[in-house]
Amino acid sequence: MANSLQTWSVTTCSLAVVLFGLVALLISWARRKRVGEDSTEFFLTARKSQGPWRIGWSFYAASVGAWVLFGPAQYAVDPEYGAGYIGLICYAVFSGLPIYA
Repeated sequence: MANSLQTWSVTTCSLAVVLFGLVALLISWARRKRVGEDSTEFFLTARKSQGPWRIGWSFYAASVGAWVLFGPAQYAVDPEYGAGYIGLICYAVFSGLPIYA
């Protein structure tokens, strides 16, 4: 029983990886046909290709990403200012609130 289950799971995972790869190739092929400008300058500067809201949300996502990587671990275990598990849960909730506001 365990051997057949393992064979089934390996087959299913392999099929999922192949399908995901095919979908990724299809999407990248479709986008490559649609994108007009492929110069190095356009890639590096992206001049006037994005609006201010998208750029602002990109900066927000980058700062929250750095904050989430380094902030909660320090906040939960800091011997002087640490708040433990309850503080960690509150920290996670309040860092997600701006997304819903």
